[in-house]
Order: sequence, then structure tokens, then C-alpha cells
Amino acid sequence: MMQAISASPKTIAEILNMADKIEAGTMQISESVDGFVSTNEADDYVAEEDFDEFDEEDDDDGQGGSKALTKKLEELKNQALERFALVRSHFEKMRKAFEKEGYNSPAYAKCQMQLTEDLMTIRFTVKTIERLCDVLRSQVDDVRRFEREIRKIVVDRCGMSQDHFVKTFPPNILNL
Repeated sequence: MMQAISASPKTIAEILNMADKIEAGTMQISESVDGFVSTNEADDYVAEEDFDEFDEEDDDDGQGGSKALTKKLEELKNQALERFALVRSHFEKMRKAFEKEGYNSPAYAKCQMQLTEDLMTIRFTVKTIERLCDVLRSQVDDVRRFEREIRKIVVDRCGMSQDHFVKTFPPNILNL
């Protein structure tokens, strides 16, 4: 799922926007990030540390685990911001590779792969993943809607056969 999310520049921009909000303090880290995945276990999506569960009796100050929780959340925030900075750096390199060499260039593919690897180390909350998937679904819906509109113009108005359109349009959809 994160591979699909990381393949869309719009979803990456959404993640970076979220990182900006976290850094500015307008969004809590716990709203978007649950923890991290160790790189050798990325396929299993196992968290390095679970920041959601703390023992209320950890502190002797009478406030339960609030100090420990605050400290853990601050650590989570700092680590997440470091990882988001890497994502931002690779996203910028990917954008430059796109502008210089195009979408299917080796440089673009390399940056895309690195970006995916970076994002696979962050365990996002379910709500965040749902929001990112909604952004991706919206993009897919837009593409399908535009494809239908083009089909109507080409087939219905210009007289191209439906079979020829289906055979030639999808492989050339990105040829501008």
C-alpha cells in the first residue's frame, strides 16, 4: 500500500504538508505517525517501538506516565521530522529528475525507489493511511473521468471505432 502511496507526487506532497504542520505545532505527531519500522523488517511492517502504550505507574511524580508519554512523543516527533526531511530531500531530487529527464528516466526511478524506501520506515496511523488512500483514489477517479470524456470526443464525435480506441489509447495515455 505504501508503494502505491509513494508513487503519487500528490500524496507525497500531502505527507510533507502534514510534516510541516507537525513541525509548526498545529498537528500532533500522534495524529499521523504511530512509530517506525526497522528497515530489515519493512516487509513485515513491524514497529520498532509502540508509542501508544505506556504504564501509568512509570513516574513517581503522581502524574502517572504523563512525563514518560510526553518524552516518548517528543522523541517520536523528532525522529519523524528527521525522516520527513529525508523524504523531502528525495522528493525534491525526484522533481528535478522529472524536469530534467522525464518520468521514465533512470534518475527519476532511482529517486522514486529511495522515496518509497524512506516512507516504508514510517508507520502511519490508520486514519492517515485512509486519508492518503482517499487522495490516491481521487486521482484515479479523475483519470478515469478524463479518459471517459476523451473517449466520448474521439469515438462519439470524431467517429473512431471503440475497438481502435481501446487498443490504442491506454498504452499512449501518458504521451503528451
